[in-house]
Amino acid sequence: MRWIDTHCHLDAPEFAGGAAAVVGRARAAGVEQMVLPAVEAANFETVRLLAHKHDLFYALGIHPLYVERAAQGDVDQLAQALAAHREDPRLVAVGEIGLDHFVAGSDRALQACFYAAQLQLARRFDLPVILHVRRSADHLLKQLRNTPVRGGIAHAFNGSEQQALAFVALGFKLGFGGALTFERALQLRRLAKSLPMESIVLETDAPDIPPQWLYRTAAERLASSDQAAPNEPSQLPRIAETLAALRGATPAEIAASHLGQRARGVAWTAGRRMTPGAGGAPGPATDPLVGLPPVLAPHTRLVVLGSFPGVASLRAQQYYAHPRNQFWPLLSALWDIDLVGLPYAQRLAESSARGLGLWDVYASCRRAGSLDSAIRDAVFNDLSSLKLRAPQLHAIAHNGGESARAMRHTQSLGVDVIRLPSTSPAHASWSFERKLAAWRAVFVGCGLA
Repeated sequence: MRWIDTHCHLDAPEFAGGAAAVVGRARAAGVEQMVLPAVEAANFETVRLLAHKHDLFYALGIHPLYVERAAQGDVDQLAQALAAHREDPRLVAVGEIGLDHFVAGSDRALQACFYAAQLQLARRFDLPVILHVRRSADHLLKQLRNTPVRGGIAHAFNGSEQQALAFVALGFKLGFGGALTFERALQLRRLAKSLPMESIVLETDAPDIPPQWLYRTAAERLASSDQAAPNEPSQLPRIAETLAALRGATPAEIAASHLGQRARGVAWTAGRRMTPGAGGAPGPATDPLVGLPPVLAPHTRLVVLGSFPGVASLRAQQYYAHPRNQFWPLLSALWDIDLVGLPYAQRLAESSARGLGLWDVYASCRRAGSLDSAIRDAVFNDLSSLKLRAPQLHAIAHNGGESARAMRHTQSLGVDVIRLPSTSPAHASWSFERKLAAWRAVFVGCGLA
């Protein structure tokens, strides 16, 4: 089994001079990839060099607990670093950024300023974000709705189910790590059991947040002369065992379901920069391809389900990215707004605000090219979770024939299920006007047009 640790700090003092050994132990345990987030301008170059030295990924950002010692020009320095390395395939996100409302006496207003500024940079450079979430989920979500970004990870998530689903609806994964292993973490364990599997990623936050088997109380640390072993990325498979036990699965099933499996981890983490093939292009038919995260919200009334993203969409990490796909032109005509001319994040925001959600029926598959007829070994998304993710859901529209093959899964959800003519450029037997009439009827029926 192969894993990706989506959050660890190899530059921490605990690993001083020993990063190579830490990476070696991790890879021996099956953790073949890691993401190294920066926490302040002073370690931007450190994490970048570590990532390149050990063939890892990295993120650049200013942690909320470091903003009070940040210089006035550190956000500008971050912008300069993102610009300088924008073509670096190992730079995968803006992070670690966010808000910390747990530490007493911290400057929340200053944190909010840095958070808002860094979200703007994520939009500017079209990167996902890695969020620090500590008693601050609602405030983070509010700013994300005002400044939509390319999803990301809510690191060390420990909020409510409602907050979890709100992050997921905005395209975020939820980072679960060592805290999950404590039996007293009842709420976190309930979430680990009930959330859709594709919404969870695994992390260690090494050397922080040790799992239960490494944890020592303050009294135990004082009483012992032995130095406690630090948390390391090599602990990730054992954390995955805890998650598997909670979900009634095996670790192999967890890996195969993409929580830790490299293809899915890299496909999300690297966003537009890498898909599961080399050089940013989808791999050959023998490589597993991984789809896009859902675009859903609690107020979503209509979900359009495609089959699986084409080559252009996987490369751009955008729904319906092929220039000849008629999806965005159809919506533009329905709503009398030029969605095609808007940035992708703004298209999603406009669509979501009107009650439209997007997803695909397949989570992963093998395929050469973009034709649905070439899809092999397809794995379904957790379509049964649609009502949980979108409580106000009124209807599901299958975009084309391959998607409609999944109607047996969606017709059991208690909502209207419709098959719409495909927007794919391969479906040319219907004119644009004929497709528009069919789509308009469904959107009007759902109150979206």
